[in-house]
Amino acid sequence: MKMLTLLEVGNLGGLVVMIIGVIIVIALVVSLVITLIAKVIYEWNNDKKFTKKQFWQTMLISLLICGLISGFVCGGM
Repeated sequence: MKMLTLLEVGNLGGLVVMIIGVIIVIALVVSLVITLIAKVIYEWNNDKKFTKKQFWQTMLISLLICGLISGFVCGGM
């Protein structure tokens, strides 16, 4: 029986969706960790609170940066 390579199988839409999904989940987790670290640093010795708006803005910015990095790595240098 001849061994098939991954490219010869065809119809790899599910695999592509899984890879993209894994990249998105990892980016979300990394962004959440970065945002929580920023929140802890912001609230460390102050009476200031990290608002919901600041949380989501920080999360969005770190997600965009993660997207740029993954695009650079996956797209080639």
